[in-house]
Amino acid sequence: MAGVKSARTSDKPYMDISSIALTGLQNAQNRFDRAAAAVTRASSNPEDVVDLSRQTVEMLAAKNQFSASVRVARVADEMQKSLLDMLI
Repeated sequence: MAGVKSARTSDKPYMDISSIALTGLQNAQNRFDRAAAAVTRASSNPEDVVDLSRQTVEMLAAKNQFSASVRVARVADEMQKSLLDMLI
């Protein structure tokens, strides 16, 4: 019984890491969408002043944030696999 209890407490950190990864992915998507919308507004309305270099940097930062969140999700997956291997 003690092994089952420790497995349940070990699941909680995995779930937290998965939530962190998912939140990071969502934040990166939102960041990219905002930058892309600003660029789209600039191309459709020439009078609209948009700093294209800043929006490009925002898109690159969103890409890096997305990549980092994917790595966190992979680590969470590896942790879950390790946990399951210990239980089997």
